[in-house]
Amino acid sequence: MKKPKILISLCIILSIAGLIVFGNSLQNYNNADAVADYVKPIIRNNCGDYDYSCMSNQIGSALDNARENIRYREQIESAATKNMLLGVIMILAGIFGAYYFNNIYIKEEK
Repeated sequence: MKKPKILISLCIILSIAGLIVFGNSLQNYNNADAVADYVKPIIRNNCGDYDYSCMSNQIGSALDNARENIRYREQIESAATKNMLLGVIMILAGIFGAYYFNNIYIKEEK
């Protein structure tokens, strides 16, 4: 019996797609802090050198802004972690499928 080349190639493509998903998610996880600082910065207003009322307002709202920043960073890291897990599952499923169709499926047919 011939090997199911189409199924083996689909498993290889699944593994490659899993590697891409995992790599992209790992990059997102590593850049979460920089993205959170860019999207939700802690100090948001530019004050002049002697504008003390503006500076005091910034200090008061900096704590709230820091909380938003941390919350946003944790959301990015959580999504990236879920996608990394999905990538690992895709890689393992592709490897197992290629092994199954390459070795075990042929033995069962005989």
